[in-house]
Amino acid sequence: MQGSNYTTTWVSSLAEVGEHHWQACFPEDDILRSYKMQQVYEAAHLSDVKFHYLLIKDTSVDCVVGLLPCFEFRLSMTDVAPQGVQNAVAQVRKIFPNFLRVSAFVTGSPIAICDDLIGINPAYRQQSNRILSLAFTEFDAKSQQLKKQMVVIKEIRQRYLDSFKNQLSESYLLGESPPTSFAYVGEIDGKDYLHAFRNRYRSSIKGYLNKFAKTGLRWEIVQDFGEHAETMCNLYLNVLNHSKVKFERLTPDFFRAANSILGEQSSALLCFEGDNIVAMELIIQGKQMHPIYLGMDYQYLQNSGLYFNCLIRLLQEAENRGSFIVELGQTSYEAKSNFGICLEKLYVAIKYNNRLANGLISLFKNQLFPAYQPLRERNLFNNTQAHRDKLDQALAADREPYQS
Repeated sequence: MQGSNYTTTWVSSLAEVGEHHWQACFPEDDILRSYKMQQVYEAAHLSDVKFHYLLIKDTSVDCVVGLLPCFEFRLSMTDVAPQGVQNAVAQVRKIFPNFLRVSAFVTGSPIAICDDLIGINPAYRQQSNRILSLAFTEFDAKSQQLKKQMVVIKEIRQRYLDSFKNQLSESYLLGESPPTSFAYVGEIDGKDYLHAFRNRYRSSIKGYLNKFAKTGLRWEIVQDFGEHAETMCNLYLNVLNHSKVKFERLTPDFFRAANSILGEQSSALLCFEGDNIVAMELIIQGKQMHPIYLGMDYQYLQNSGLYFNCLIRLLQEAENRGSFIVELGQTSYEAKSNFGICLEKLYVAIKYNNRLANGLISLFKNQLFPAYQPLRERNLFNNTQAHRDKLDQALAADREPYQS
């Protein structure tokens, strides 16, 4: 393969890529990076998102060796900044509405999957240096052709960082994104998840369960949830509007598409009061269970302990499915720490196409991309070390790293 001739082609739809070429570069069982999930993104009609796909082919065998899904987007540079920075920028935007808002060309997923979306054919993994170099050169050139102010590579897991960052030019700024979180819900020393907790913490969880039971609310796992898409989206927007960290903004079409395209690989955990839905969690099932979006009616938050009960019910569902490693995402770390989580850092790489702006933004890296501190140690389980060992397995590389 050393003498292979590579060519590049840009297309504007997933259909032009083709499922066969996609699956040559992304494992089918990695559901959040799958062809079907990308179909969901396209069908979701996300605001201000326009897709582009870079295919890299080995012309000697007419084989796709690399795939770079990208999209155009208008973003705010303060999306992951501390609240104080966001408040200060909000004041400036009263006079200059577009301050720190940029038109960007992004490679990655338009939703928060907590992983990159860079596909390399496994047969060509030893050529990843060359393939990535070509991909990022084309990526930069395309952004300039589209007259974008910034390029963004999202999101790089800590476990792959060392091998990945060697592929980036020095002009890229590498900053921390909010970390993702994992829980382990399998047996420890022959005890199931809830019974592995020390007595005081198990009693606290039972207290939340009893509080919920007294309200008359009930949980249901709904496989065909398309008819609830509007309600689910409205509940999700409630949470988004309360959040200090705002990423993408979903649409009802996203939930409909997840239901129709993913089929049995998607479901909704819904909380009912009578016939009314008051909370929801969208669940995507691949080799792991991924609860990816939460929504709730905040008037039920205190009386029912709704948020904690949603976490408990999700973890029980994962345990029932035998999906013992659960990724819980990028928010509410303190609340989730009550259930024995660990964090994995995530990173984004950004570069302004204007050299002066790129130099200036690097001066404010720590304000715009603050480093996240590790969670305080908590002795929640009867055998805390055994639980930590299980969580360490969650952070192990589950695919080959990019060649360094």
